[in-house]
Amino acid sequence: MWIEVHTNLLRHRKTKNLARALQIEPFIAIGHLVSLWTNVMEQSESGDITKWSKEDIADYACYKGDVDKFYNALLNNGDGWIDEIDKKEGKRVIHDWWDYAGRYLTSKYKTSNPDKLEYIKSIYRPPKDALKTPHLANLANLANLANLAISYVDFENKVYETWNKLVNKFPTLSKIEKISETRRKHLKKRFESQHFRENFDKVIDLIPQSKFLLGENKTGWRVSFDWLIINDTNYIKVLEGKYLDKKTDLLSKWEAK
Repeated sequence: MWIEVHTNLLRHRKTKNLARALQIEPFIAIGHLVSLWTNVMEQSESGDITKWSKEDIADYACYKGDVDKFYNALLNNGDGWIDEIDKKEGKRVIHDWWDYAGRYLTSKYKTSNPDKLEYIKSIYRPPKDALKTPHLANLANLANLANLAISYVDFENKVYETWNKLVNKFPTLSKIEKISETRRKHLKKRFESQHFRENFDKVIDLIPQSKFLLGENKTGWRVSFDWLIINDTNYIKVLEGKYLDKKTDLLSKWEAK
């Protein structure tokens, strides 16, 4: 089992807030968080910790102080490391659990137990329309609608694999070694666009048809993954053929008509 821990965790605003609330050093706060996350992965891999008491949470995080103080610091008024998604029923989950454990859970259950995978996804990526209907707003009913949910993590995995396949064929380009926080921020923004989601593969197919994008130009600049996703215009330039070579297989097909 594994869970993503990013290099900016020590500097993260929420880590500093947790450390200040508990009057401890940020690196000690990280120790408590990682201890909690690893226990969640082993004992409640969906990230749903509704059945855990505050004492359980503190114990699994290896925190020996005031459990109420620790729990409230994790909540941080709804901007922390735990989300109370239904206070009346006491439902709570690890904040953004799917974003950081989703890749592992997908690899584990995509083939062996897809229904379970869809249920876990539905906790964090519920269908938007379902939340507007009161009787569908509980997790059990959302599980039945999980096939309607759009999974960002699945898209991230697809993009990661597609880009690196391109780089394997054209090694002048740079591989994606990991999806950093900055990359994820930009990719999530692009993911919101149906046009980007539907045309990403076409953009990748067009890159090899441009010597310029592959680095054959006066400056040696070449297209990068970050350049493609940093805004909502760069990928469109590629899609519209701005960088295509004068003679490509694509253009030849049109000329032959």
